[in-house]
Amino acid sequence: MITAFVVAAICQQLASPGAPREASPATPPEVRAIVDSAAKVNFDARPYRTRATAETEIAIVARRASGRYEIVSVQQQASELEWTRDSIARQHIIGYRAEQVGLTFAMTRAYRAGWIVPFLSGDRIQLRLADPATATKLERALDPIVRFARRFLAEPETLATVHPLARDGWRFYDYPRVDTIRERTPAGDSVDLLRIFVRQRPGVSSGTSLFNGEVDVDARSLHLAHVRGRVEIVRSDVVKVVDATSDRGRVIALLDLWNAPEKDGYRLPAMERIDIVTGGVAGEAAQLVRFVTHFSRHEIVDPSPPPPDAPHRTLRYRVTYAPLDSQSTYSAWAMPVGIASREAQEQPLDDYYPDRMRPEGPPRFAFRGGTSYDVFRYNKVEGLFTGLFIAWYARDAMPGFSGRSALGYAWSEETWRGYVGAGLRRGGWYTNAEWRRYIDPTNDFRSPFDSGGVWSPLFWSSDNYDYVDRRITRLALEKALTPRGTAFRLEVGAARDAETIKHREKGMFFGPFRPNRIVDPGEYVRSIAHIEWNPDVQADLTRERFGGSLRYERADGDLDYQRTEAVVIARQDVKAVLLIGRLYGGAITGTVPTQQLFEIGSTQNLPGYDYKAFAGDRAWIARVTAQYKIPVLRSPFPFVAGFVIPAIAPEFDVGVQTGMAWASDDQARDAVRRLGDKVDEQTGDVLIDPETGTPVPLPFPRKRLRATASLGVRLLSGALYAGVALPIDATRDTRRALRLVFGFGRQL
Repeated sequence: MITAFVVAAICQQLASPGAPREASPATPPEVRAIVDSAAKVNFDARPYRTRATAETEIAIVARRASGRYEIVSVQQQASELEWTRDSIARQHIIGYRAEQVGLTFAMTRAYRAGWIVPFLSGDRIQLRLADPATATKLERALDPIVRFARRFLAEPETLATVHPLARDGWRFYDYPRVDTIRERTPAGDSVDLLRIFVRQRPGVSSGTSLFNGEVDVDARSLHLAHVRGRVEIVRSDVVKVVDATSDRGRVIALLDLWNAPEKDGYRLPAMERIDIVTGGVAGEAAQLVRFVTHFSRHEIVDPSPPPPDAPHRTLRYRVTYAPLDSQSTYSAWAMPVGIASREAQEQPLDDYYPDRMRPEGPPRFAFRGGTSYDVFRYNKVEGLFTGLFIAWYARDAMPGFSGRSALGYAWSEETWRGYVGAGLRRGGWYTNAEWRRYIDPTNDFRSPFDSGGVWSPLFWSSDNYDYVDRRITRLALEKALTPRGTAFRLEVGAARDAETIKHREKGMFFGPFRPNRIVDPGEYVRSIAHIEWNPDVQADLTRERFGGSLRYERADGDLDYQRTEAVVIARQDVKAVLLIGRLYGGAITGTVPTQQLFEIGSTQNLPGYDYKAFAGDRAWIARVTAQYKIPVLRSPFPFVAGFVIPAIAPEFDVGVQTGMAWASDDQARDAVRRLGDKVDEQTGDVLIDPETGTPVPLPFPRKRLRATASLGVRLLSGALYAGVALPIDATRDTRRALRLVFGFGRQL
């Protein structure tokens, strides 16, 4: 707590004689005097009109259940800003570029305004509100409908937030204390600050948007320097019940906002970060949209001070866009794409997460699964699978402990599946014990984001997986070794594998599905050791140059084998060309079951060949791709009421893939042959070799080098791929033809 002498001196010099004095008992009188003075100073210290340039990086960040964060989409936009105090803010977007793993909306239009908070001062702050004044006629006509739908389905987006240092802030906030601190700014200098703690005042009417957190003001001038905390909406009792049953929290944003050092009597914006968190509970997966804005080239156009009786107003935004070709060719970027997001990763805001996402607090139940795959999926074995999830988090009752379960029904297979387990997170270790029955894809060398198909099997009858029905009781230990995601995992458990068959012929369109490959049933004890480093590299979005993983698995029992596999990924930017190299390898020893064989082919890192054309107990694949961003169509296309078609953003993609899969002994060759015979994908009939008159085996277990060359185009900032691939090796034991290749995500 600051000393009474400092408080008295500040209050005598700067307190407003006419300020209201209806202080809450939770706000000490000396603190109230400082807050009143700071509110007056910051309301007055605002020029009438100013201009600036801003560069915003918008990242979609996935938080995995292990607690690690991985960036899956990065969009960057440059803007010219002009603010007229208490009236209007004009934002003209002049540049745009993006990289992403999956298809996402262009956030520069889905959130057309509201990630920039002018001056961090005034009486009201407006977040995430799109002003339809500059929209098309169709957008303006549909805007009321879309806004209503967004309020009903998502979060309210049209409320103004009461500024923590508003002149009428005493009506909404308590200020329990003020501390003196010395803090380092983003510019690298250290400043003496007064930290004012801001809390929501009891009795505020529902529907009000308020701030909870910390406000730092200059200890000498009381100019606002830093705001850190969260913005949320006061909920009515009815809404609280709805949110509890739907596991939702009405948090608009987490804020970390900095003003630049004082110049000419002003502190203008330097850096603003806004995190919008959705989904997840403490210890579970979640997703957030992060806006990081850096400001430069401030210009005071009109320094006139505000009138003393200015009303409480909310800024209106007007957003305009430079022509698409102009945005595409913008080159004056101050930071490489991804840097701002990486820096923000090192400054967590977890301490201001909503209650449902925090590890401390009273025990609570949650009804949202770690992933949607737990409660909804569609595939050729189960058909439609639907389920329910429930979890209990002990939190303060037993810090770090949680219990969770899920139960669902596969309607075509007529089978129940689910899991029940408990976990404990202590001292950097996560211990988890569970029983689970699930269908596990047997595909090899998969991306960490690949948990199985959901929508492509349902709509397009594209299910490029084979499955094993697995039951397991296991104990696992996991330890994060570095803040950026290097982690180590140990697991031991009793498992049972059973065969699965295809129960659905097709999805809604096209078809049929391929038959599910044979499984060798058995009971066994399974042990796993797994380490991965820089897992973000496998999403191809961060600036890390190397990443990978090493995994060892051992089975003892009816199934008796040892399996080792490794992945190494490297990336390097060479001017306008992105080079990506991948090396996969694996070996199995012991009695090899069919579901543990390595299989490679068209959608398994070797485009140009048939689906899982080659198999064996040994395999390796090397892939090199070069991606060139074509400097056209790199801006998003406006659609309806703030939603858009993402930028086409075409890229040339040239690749060479080489590798082999082979059987090292007779037992492995027998396992490959048990996979069955090749069938016609249209009729399902077994194919007969015209020369030998015998069925054509599914894969070839031959130790010969395979190689393909691919040429294609990536669209939507890398989210979609379309191209052709051709085998270029010297073998003659499979059909050789130019093949069309389609796919989603940069892992292809």
